[in-house]
Amino acid sequence: MAKPVKTSAQTIKEISKLLKEAIKQDIVKNVNGFTRQDAKFLYSAFKDIQKNRVEWQNRAKASNSALAQFLADIFMQIEEAIKYINKEYCDAHPIASYLNENIYALGPGLITGLMAYLDIEKAPNISCFWRFAGLDPTIKWEKGKKRPFCSELKTICWLAVKSFIKHKNNSKCVYGRLYERFKKEEIEKNEKGKNAEYCKEYIKNHKKLTANQKKYYLQGKLPPAHIESRAIRKVAKALLSDIWLYMYEHTYNKKAPLPYALVELGHTSYRIPFTDKFVNVEEIKKLKI
Repeated sequence: MAKPVKTSAQTIKEISKLLKEAIKQDIVKNVNGFTRQDAKFLYSAFKDIQKNRVEWQNRAKASNSALAQFLADIFMQIEEAIKYINKEYCDAHPIASYLNENIYALGPGLITGLMAYLDIEKAPNISCFWRFAGLDPTIKWEKGKKRPFCSELKTICWLAVKSFIKHKNNSKCVYGRLYERFKKEEIEKNEKGKNAEYCKEYIKNHKKLTANQKKYYLQGKLPPAHIESRAIRKVAKALLSDIWLYMYEHTYNKKAPLPYALVELGHTSYRIPFTDKFVNVEEIKKLKI
């Protein structure tokens, strides 16, 4: 019978040291030349390694196996190494750096993911980002057709908002406060019966509802989970709006056009980017936004 593998703390430290040295010599010095494809590789690698680390940690706890724990430790070190590369990438990339400095609770990992999938040259307006992230409810994924949005980007946006919700009580977390505001607005709208017509159409087009869900829709109200998803989508759209604006102005060195809703639809309220402050049209003129 083979002897169990003993995890050596010294061995783990040595592996960690070797990884960091290799990264500094071969990766970080070239981080300025990272392409969008490199950012995709980096985000994908982090996701996969993190999944492996969690799996082996769970196996180690369940089996009390020294080998399983050793493998979990190895994946932990690789995960930390990728985090280090993410941070260096964000420090070197002008747009990623700005986002990292100005958006609390987003972090280099998710920023790398956003940089991997958001291409300002393919997005003449903010709606392009929303559609690509699957945040446009008018777009339907028809049976047998190719998915009309990027599932990876949609997941990144969902994870970002979940992080904001987790840190919503921190005064620095702007998007956490936006989540609370949007959710409150959705609850008030629901209680006033303003979703009645929508609920009639929804129940017609969705046949696989639970009994509890049907109860809400038949009353002309959205169930709590639906309200939550609306609030999350609004925060994700606000985040992408701000990123699109900064990308546009940084890339083209000129002011971005005012939102379509203000110019064409007659909306009078505008949120100042990267804040939770809303101003009216007259204030926009004064601020020269």
